[in-house]
Amino acid sequence: MRVLWAGFSDDRVEWELIRALVAAGVGGHAIAAPGSRIARGCAASGIPCLEARFPPRLDPRGARLIRAVLEQKRFDIVHCVTGRALAAALRATARSGSSTPRVVAYRGAIGTESRRDPLLRLSYLHPRVARIICVCEAVRRQWRASGVPEEKLVVIRKGHDPAWYSPAPRETLASLGVPADAVRVVFCGAIRPIKGVSVLVRAFERIAPEEGLCLVLLGEVREAGVKRRAQRLPHAHLLGFRKDAPALVGSCDIAVMPSVYREGWPKAVLEAMAQGVPPIVTDTGGLPEAVEHEKSGLVVPANDADALGEALRRLARDVALRRRLGEAARARVAGPLHFRHTVEETLALYRELVGEASAAEGRVRRARRRRAGTAMRGHAARAVNAQESALSRPCLAAEQAGFQALERHRRFISKAWKLADAPPSGLEDAACLGRVKCAPGIWKRP
Repeated sequence: MRVLWAGFSDDRVEWELIRALVAAGVGGHAIAAPGSRIARGCAASGIPCLEARFPPRLDPRGARLIRAVLEQKRFDIVHCVTGRALAAALRATARSGSSTPRVVAYRGAIGTESRRDPLLRLSYLHPRVARIICVCEAVRRQWRASGVPEEKLVVIRKGHDPAWYSPAPRETLASLGVPADAVRVVFCGAIRPIKGVSVLVRAFERIAPEEGLCLVLLGEVREAGVKRRAQRLPHAHLLGFRKDAPALVGSCDIAVMPSVYREGWPKAVLEAMAQGVPPIVTDTGGLPEAVEHEKSGLVVPANDADALGEALRRLARDVALRRRLGEAARARVAGPLHFRHTVEETLALYRELVGEASAAEGRVRRARRRRAGTAMRGHAARAVNAQESALSRPCLAAEQAGFQALERHRRFISKAWKLADAPPSGLEDAACLGRVKCAPGIWKRP
């Protein structure tokens, strides 16, 4: 089995997935961004990798990237994780004939796409897309509502491994101005409207600094209003984008994901849970699938600052509850949300697709054999007919000559009767008796 991984990002789960699949015996080739984690990992592990970025969907250069790799070896599957890579793969495999690899797409977020969007016809809604891997049930429901057949949708969650993470010491955040004795509430991710950070800031505006909670915001700020409001709070700290964000999250007490809509599978929440940090999430998208309310975290209504503030106060006051939820969260990542399930389910999907491709090739071969057999039988039938026709032509000619001779003889006898007005005497003894008898009705008077 050979797989081409196209468009994989700098995400650790994606690199660990490629490495685990190769270890399981999958032969592969990757197309990754130059200098990315996957490009560096492939170079260190000896996995073939073409370092390139995919252009926009309508740009033919993307298809040339895919085709350059497909021309080197035969691949069974092309696994794409971005819309650009998917559109390029579909164009590159449009005329591959019987060796066309199965194209697999990936969707990790809930979008606003419409089935009437022509660009989707070039990617996710294309009929040659064999499967769409949905990162959670919420994403699967969205694509089912968009008209994708049920049999094309499969849910494979991006699992994590607690062994990947090591929390930073609390002194690390203290050196950045975050009080070491406060209950640290952390948000990690791009600060943009759909993440609901404005709701989190509004909740902290109603929490007095004396209550002992402080807010830590990790990530690029793309919402100017949130930045201005957070800077006015004495117990809020904007640290911006940091490469050591997962370790800093592990040194906090509560992780929050206050998304208001379109949330898929929360990587930052899984990273916190893997380190034993109890999460508070909203009830949108795939968040309730990752966090079980009152078991491995708390789930509050989306866009509800009062409910979010009350959940924060509850965990800040109850240390035992915080510890219990954190341990359950870590156990959940080590159990049903572990990375090993991602590898197993992806490998099972690959095998299923290769089996379907083999069955389809078998049906094509059988159809070709049937057509060839029909053609051979038709050719043989035509040959037999031609032979029978050739053999029967002399017989027909002889029979026709006999009837013509008999007709001439009948006309001769009829003429003789007319002349004699009676049968000639002794005709029974004539030498031509044998020929006359073989003509029925020859004795009738005309």
